[in-house]
Amino acid sequence: MVWGRDAVLCELSRAVSSLVTLGFAVSVPSQDFRPYRFGCHPSTIEEMARKYRLGLGRRAINVLYTWMVGRGRGPSLVHLLTVRGRRTGEPRSTPVSVMELDHRRYLVAPYGPVSWVKNARVAGEVSLTRGDRTERFTVRELGPEEAVPVLRKYLREIKVVRPYFDVNADSPEGEFRGIAPSKPVFELTPRG
Repeated sequence: MVWGRDAVLCELSRAVSSLVTLGFAVSVPSQDFRPYRFGCHPSTIEEMARKYRLGLGRRAINVLYTWMVGRGRGPSLVHLLTVRGRRTGEPRSTPVSVMELDHRRYLVAPYGPVSWVKNARVAGEVSLTRGDRTERFTVRELGPEEAVPVLRKYLREIKVVRPYFDVNADSPEGEFRGIAPSKPVFELTPRG
């Protein structure tokens, strides 16, 4: 098979997009490396958000972030979320980004209702660890109206998740309300 310039650019763009999604080259805006820029999809198909898959690369990144966050290193908004498993009752941990807006803290599930989301819904409480500091919180899932400003801020600050959203940070509020049910947002209230 002979590859033309556009096909090579398309494949290169897909490879770079995958690296950006995995957290490599985070300083490069992921929007610039989407394959559709080089005609990699039929023009009759609109761009759709990527589906999250917990593959080997993402697992490796999670292990690295867990190690870094456990030592208080890495981006300041990344914490280790621990929640009781809904079936086993055993604690389950994963790195997450915590958003702060109007002096309140939030958890956003950019990949949809993954395991930690389901566990948090059932348990009603989580803990966040960074370095040697652990805080416990109750969680309340926000409705679409309340979630919009948090989702907007999340998209502005966490570039690596942009391919998983059908909106961008400047999209109208109505579009954000439309995707809010598929991107759960939880308000964190300190347990006292």
